[in-house]
Order: sequence, then C-alpha cells, then structure tokens
Amino acid sequence: MSPLVIPKKRSLTKSISIGGSGSSASSAGLANYSSSPRLKRVASSTSRPSPQPSLRTTSRPILKPTRPPKLSTSQELFLALCKYNKTSKIVNTWGSIESFATQPIQTSIDILNRTNNLTSFERAEISKHHEIYYIGANTGFNSSIIDSSQNFGYDDKNHNLKISLNDHINYRFQVIANLGCGMFGNVIKCKDHKQSRIVSLKVMKNDINWQLQSLNEIKILRSLTGHPNILSYIDHFNFRSHICVVTEMLAVNLIEALEATKFQGFEMNVIKHWSKQLLSGLQFMHGQGIIHCDLKPENIMLISPDSFDLKIIDFGSSAYKDELTYPYIQSRFYRAPEVLLGARYTTQIDIWSFGCVIYEMYKGRPLFPAKDELGLYKMFVKLLGHPSPRAVSSYRNEVIEKGSICAPSSCKTESFIDKKAILFTCFDRLGTYNGIPLEPFRREPLSRKLGIDDGKFMNFLQNILVWNQAERRNAQQLLHHEFLNLD
Repeated sequence: MSPLVIPKKRSLTKSISIGGSGSSASSAGLANYSSSPRLKRVASSTSRPSPQPSLRTTSRPILKPTRPPKLSTSQELFLALCKYNKTSKIVNTWGSIESFATQPIQTSIDILNRTNNLTSFERAEISKHHEIYYIGANTGFNSSIIDSSQNFGYDDKNHNLKISLNDHINYRFQVIANLGCGMFGNVIKCKDHKQSRIVSLKVMKNDINWQLQSLNEIKILRSLTGHPNILSYIDHFNFRSHICVVTEMLAVNLIEALEATKFQGFEMNVIKHWSKQLLSGLQFMHGQGIIHCDLKPENIMLISPDSFDLKIIDFGSSAYKDELTYPYIQSRFYRAPEVLLGARYTTQIDIWSFGCVIYEMYKGRPLFPAKDELGLYKMFVKLLGHPSPRAVSSYRNEVIEKGSICAPSSCKTESFIDKKAILFTCFDRLGTYNGIPLEPFRREPLSRKLGIDDGKFMNFLQNILVWNQAERRNAQQLLHHEFLNLD
C-alpha cells in the first residue's frame, strides 16, 4: 500500500468568543453565551397516582423503595442488553451470524460476460477490478454514466453514499446493516467475502474536507493498531469517491450498556476493570504522542455483549500533540477545564474525560451535564471551586509565550493570542476570577458532593478532577494507584 500523504486537518469547531475586554464585558459575554443543549439521556419519569389515605391509625415504619442493584457480572450484562430494545437485535444475532462461504474469485471478464443487469457505470467499474468477490443483489438501480450530478446517482443530497441491504461495497463487502450515521458519513456492518469475516465499514461523505479529515484518522488508526484496548484497523480504500475505512466489528458502546441497566450503573469490580483497560489504551496512545480529543461513553465499545472487555474507538477528532489545530474540542459533558478556558492543552484532557466517564458508569448519571459553557463553568466551580490564580497565570503565560491553539486559516500570526477566551476575559491580571457573580463555593468533603463512600475510588477521582493539568495524574501514574489493585 502506498504511503499516505496527510494534509493539514480542518477544524470542525469554531473558537468560542466569550466575553469582551474588561470585567463587565466578560461578565456579559459569559452570561449570554449558550450552545445547543445536549439531548437528555434519561426519559422523564411517568406520573404516579396519589396514594389513598390510610384508614388505619396504628403507626408503621415507612419503607423506602430499594434501588435495583448495580450490574457486576457479564451474565447480568448480557441479559440486560438482551432485554433493552436498542441493543437486543445486536446481542441476539451476535453469536448466530450465519456462516458463509467465500465465493470463488472471479475475473472482471467472467462477470462482464455472464451478467446482463449491470449498468454501464458498473461495467466500467468492474473492468478496472482484477478480482471480484461479490457483486450484490441490487445492481442496476438508478445511475447514469452521463449525468454526474449527485455522483452519477450513487449519492444522496447530503453527499452520503446510497446504501441498501445486500448491496456491495467495492465488489467485496456485502451490506448487512446500517450501524449509524454522523456528520462524517455512515458506519455499516458488512460481510467481507474475501476474508470470510464480519467487519465494520466507515464510509465518509463525498466531500473534499471530510476526505482530507479521514486521512488523519487512518494515519492514527494504523499507528495504534495492535493494542488490545484500541480499535483494530484492517484496511481502507476509495469507492465511488468515498473513502472507506475497514475495522473490526464490536458490540455496543458504554452509553448503550448504561441505558440497558436503566441507569443504575455498574459495581466497583467492573469500574476497576474498565479503568485499567482504558488507562492502558490511553497510556499507549499518549506514548505515541496522540491525543484522542473526544473520549466519552459513545466512543468506548464492548468487544462482545457477554464480556466487560472494551476498546476505544473513533479517532476522527484525534491529533498529534505537536500538531494541534482544534481550539475547541471534546463533547461538553467530558470537556476538560483547560479547553473551556481557552488554554493550550495536552494529553491530560483525555485523563479528565476518563474520570468523567468512570464516574458516570458507576453512578449512572453524567458528572457535568451542562447545557452551555456558563453552566459547565458553574458546575466546575460548585464541585472544585474557582481555579487558583497560580493555575490561571500558568495557563495564561503559556498562551502568551506560545500563542493560542487555532487552525492555520484562523491564526493571524504564528503567535496569535485569542484575547476573547475565558482565560483573558473572566480573570484579572493576577489570575483571580472577576466574571459574573456565581453561587458561593461550599466547602464540604468532595466525597459527599459526589456521593461516593469508597475511599480509594474517591482518592482516585481526586487525582483526576484537577483544574491545573500539570497537577493531574497521567495514565501511567493512575495505573499504579491503589484503587486498581483488584481484590
């Protein structure tokens, strides 16, 4: 395979302007800014009928309703996934995918001589292929070799490849199911008729910007393949102007697993197991100089529905630590303080996200379910207090020395400093907060605020939930924490 030439990655997010110059402007800016609220994960509870008044006068102890237990075994997980509508189909067909024999390799000449229902476009495609493994059951649908609009009829209006059941991809992969879609394109479940296996296929949009973006993801995936807790890359190719990335097939993501528990969460033995595997993957990733930039439950998947083993997926937003061009990254619930403030960030933003994920998997609810940036900052302050002047000054001095992180098209100079960032608009020259008045910080044990009784787990989280990334423990240090000494 020829070496990849990776262009600069385009930024998918814009630098957020919060506040203006001076304390009053900063207060107004932080107060007025809001972004689209994230969809709530927990459905609103249904109303219950009012209890009838008791006719008995004797006093009886009031029994509090018992909360369902957290999941602790892989068997309990499997049963929960089987009962949950969103995952039942995946689980029930996981071990029973029909075996299939690889079709004999056929030459393009054989296919062209035997098949009459191919379009002229497909006949031209096949003539360029040396080996044909699967031609699909939907050949001959609306396409035109003359009309190039919407990619000769093969793309929809959003530049996604039109996909139908049992159709082929690149005369090798048979479409089994559509696993999901996003801004980038589609992910589909396929049979690989060359290797006789089930794979996942990420089909990018027919858009030059997304195609260039995918090259960065391919480069990172190829460098990380081989670690047991990171998605395995298999291959990539171009099909009808869509870059397709072939990876291993995994089961369900952690948010789906949490939903299957009805948001009761998982027992501590599972949390320890997941912590070790995630930190192992992050340690390997960070050792390669790579920042994931979007670690969250949706981007962590179980290898199979009857096992707690997992892998980190989706490296579409990832970057090398020396090639940062995204000023504003990470999903809001899992966004690190340094990103919110507009400081320069490092691999430690993944550690913050990791801590938020682990807490959510244990408690069954997000740690920082903010609807906008002001709400996120308020939640940080409510839990941890304002960042110390020392931390703010450290972040600010680094930005002044090296410049703000920004895309080349947005940077006016190499040492461009974004003075609209919270780091500059909401703190005075000494690093003390001077933005809009917030609810006073309550000085009470963090364990009480988080609702965690386990002392070792609490100390583990306290080493992660730190304003200053320089004081936050890294993956290697956390792997040696006493909390992860499995009983």
